[in-house]
Amino acid sequence: MQRMQDIQGVNEPDRMNGRPRGVTHGAMTNRRSWRAMYEMGCLEDGADAVRPVQHVKGGVAYVSGGVGQDEVDAMRSVAAGYNVHLMFVEQGGAYVSDVNTHIRSANGSVSLAVVSEGPLLYVRLPHGKYQISASYNGVVRQGTLTVPPHGAVMRTMTWPR
Repeated sequence: MQRMQDIQGVNEPDRMNGRPRGVTHGAMTNRRSWRAMYEMGCLEDGADAVRPVQHVKGGVAYVSGGVGQDEVDAMRSVAAGYNVHLMFVEQGGAYVSDVNTHIRSANGSVSLAVVSEGPLLYVRLPHGKYQISASYNGVVRQGTLTVPPHGAVMRTMTWPR
């Protein structure tokens, strides 16, 4: 019975400090309390809640996403693990997704063929030269990429509205 009263009492404001009864300044700074709330599903860790799923095709790792600010933040949080960063937009800057993307090595073999799940596509490739072909709404964009031994190469591919 006492437990039920405690739970009900939390919703009633305390006349002295205006906070819910039983909640004092710093009451949730205890690590175990935060962890328990997280495990019960009361709290979410933004980046972890939508962490992009890494896929591997033909030995090439990639992540794709970026629909909504939470996904953009999550993609940015894993960007350092990938050395090719592609962004797909329409003229004017609107993001696009479902871009049919092919990356070929210098010898012409396909390194990756994928349809983007969002406007951001991050890929991990061996350093070297690559051809990229990306199609959106029937319009194809092509270009070359030189992946450095260290660091990353970034490309924005733009389509008409």
